[in-house]
Amino acid sequence: MSIPATADRERFTPPVLQDHFSEEDPPLFKLRHGTVMDRQNIPIMMEAEGCQQYNDQDWREMILKEMRADWESEGLEQNITQLERLWEARDEYAEVMRQHIAACQVIVQETPEGEKPVMPEQPELDFEPEMADELDLMVEQVITNSRQLSHMSAMRRKWNITYPRLVLRMLLRSTKLETKLDRHAKVVTAESLEQMFVDLEKKAQELDPKIKPGKASIELLLHAQAMMYLSRDEEKNSSAPHTGATSQKPSTGTTSKSTDESPSSAQTDTEEATG
Repeated sequence: MSIPATADRERFTPPVLQDHFSEEDPPLFKLRHGTVMDRQNIPIMMEAEGCQQYNDQDWREMILKEMRADWESEGLEQNITQLERLWEARDEYAEVMRQHIAACQVIVQETPEGEKPVMPEQPELDFEPEMADELDLMVEQVITNSRQLSHMSAMRRKWNITYPRLVLRMLLRSTKLETKLDRHAKVVTAESLEQMFVDLEKKAQELDPKIKPGKASIELLLHAQAMMYLSRDEEKNSSAPHTGATSQKPSTGTTSKSTDESPSSAQTDTEEATG
């Protein structure tokens, strides 16, 4: 896969780390914006990674089908209603987060040199946390009891972990971290990327032990996805980064219910189980 020499490049330091750097400090990363060829190559490269995509609608319909076929409960329809309400809330939250990420990127770009960007508060999911946990556990049980759902869940999880990493591997040009970026066909190798995540999280903890593990890596992954689908001018003028036809939603592939897990390998079953 060739990378046009004229492709735009952009300097980036995860916002969670920016307070610890001065304007004179070089950015931690340099990335380029995605090209039409990049976007055309993503499905081919994902297939080569052994990834298969199941969209949210098919996934959720299969969950409901299995619930109605195998569960005998007076409260089944009520649980299904609550589950559909949770799915709707998470869809709305994903859209709000897209807008939030885009707004933060614009604020950082437009903040005058020497001034600290004033970031808006991160939105929260509009759903009762305890109810969401109960529904997640319910669906996890449905998945466990279904061979087809178990396979689909594994494929969705693999897609959501591999996709954001692949985008970053394609667009990452250099880093000021200690990581040596090995490449194959001009794409950063998966092994180099995982080591870079380890080095990034180590750097974050050195700068501020209060930084949530994985946050810097997540910000980098999300930023790369925005750059894949938006040109520089589009990114400034857009209220929400477009994720493209090959992506179910902006994905981090790094979220975890346990902060003890490495941000480079951690994953959550809960989001996959509930769509």
